[in-house]
Amino acid sequence: MKKSTRASVARSVFPFVCILAVASAFLWDGAEPEQQSANATPTPQAIQPPAPAKQPEPAKALKSTPAQLSDVQAAITRVYEGSVAVDPKGFLVGDFDGDGSQDLVAVVSPVAAMLSKLNSDLARWKLEDPRQITSPALEGLPRNSPPAPVHAEEGERLLVVIHGNGAEGWRDPEAMNTYLLKNAVGSSLSPEPLKQALVEVRSHRSKQDMLAVRGDVIKQTLGRERGFLFWTGADYAWHSLDSKRAVNRRSVPSPHARS
Repeated sequence: MKKSTRASVARSVFPFVCILAVASAFLWDGAEPEQQSANATPTPQAIQPPAPAKQPEPAKALKSTPAQLSDVQAAITRVYEGSVAVDPKGFLVGDFDGDGSQDLVAVVSPVAAMLSKLNSDLARWKLEDPRQITSPALEGLPRNSPPAPVHAEEGERLLVVIHGNGAEGWRDPEAMNTYLLKNAVGSSLSPEPLKQALVEVRSHRSKQDMLAVRGDVIKQTLGRERGFLFWTGADYAWHSLDSKRAVNRRSVPSPHARS
């Protein structure tokens, strides 16, 4: 009886043992490649260099655009705070200080109620008479004493120069460097490259000996005298084309200097 029972148990357990053995073999075979892979030496991978950082593109300078009356009035109001009124037909643009940024020139008249502010010693603008300015670098011209103080008067015409700032030029909200010129409004105002203007100067000097720098001048007829206003590096001075004096290349410093 015991033998029969043992044989019956053995027969009933044997199938389970076989299944367990097959399952174990299957699991072992499946795990072996992973074990081999874990023990294998990894194949070195080529290290890719990091992509170079993208460099920002340089800011592009704005193209010079014609001045519009509304823009001119806005610039004059921003700088002079309502102390002058703009002549709607009297404005022009150019690079008058030679720094590559567009500047503004405009004919204005003082506002009577703002004369005290316009003539204030604390004003941000420099009020001067170009006919009284003698550039210390103009060879052969007499050295005058400092010019007398200049005051704007009701009803007269003045010339405003606003130096530009960067690509936006005189339209830039930070363009506040300005000059207010008395006795400087004539007829036929126009911008002209300095090199071209100096060709017209009556002189014994040759063209090769004439000054050639970047920067425009403000050409006009002032009274009965033909000439131009030019930037000396600190002020605006008048140069007569009816004079026989000339400017040579040793006479005027680089116009890149700004006050």
